[in-house]
Amino acid sequence: MPICNECGNCNTFCPTQSAPYKEKPKFWLTKESFETADEGYYVSKKENHKTLYFKSKKQLASLTEKSDVLVYNSDNVTASLSKKDLQIQKIEFVNSSKEFNHRQAVEMSILLKAAEKLVFE
Repeated sequence: MPICNECGNCNTFCPTQSAPYKEKPKFWLTKESFETADEGYYVSKKENHKTLYFKSKKQLASLTEKSDVLVYNSDNVTASLSKKDLQIQKIEFVNSSKEFNHRQAVEMSILLKAAEKLVFE
């Protein structure tokens, strides 16, 4: 599996004039590299559950897969989502915010499934 070094060649030769190395999600293979990075994803598998961690300049979040639910945690909210249809089953707001757009949780659920083989712990 090729590893991206962000050289930009794909941008130069891309038929859609895109920059895949900037647009695709970046997964870090070690916890140490994830912690020092500015943004990206890290997959962890412990006991009977997998967790996908996400960070960007604005946000830190995690999505943990349990037997029957997905649990999303961020600075503002903790939400339990149905694994079947990603509907919110339970939600708790951490601060005064009472709004939750679960787009990030849905994206993370797709990436967690896609990154299943990236667990190296």
